[in-house]
Amino acid sequence: MDAFGARGENIELTKVNETFIPIIDALKSNDIISGRKLIELVIEKYHSKLPT
Repeated sequence: MDAFGARGENIELTKVNETFIPIIDALKSNDIISGRKLIELVIEKYHSKLPT
């Protein structure tokens, strides 16, 4: 499935599992957390080894 940008060029979409599996995993604890904290948890667990 292709998506097109505003100027008609192809843009790459993130796969569903790359987006939602880390979020669901971070929410498994059933704790109430803010959106910021959710982002921090996902980055810490799944993206901490990416170059900055």
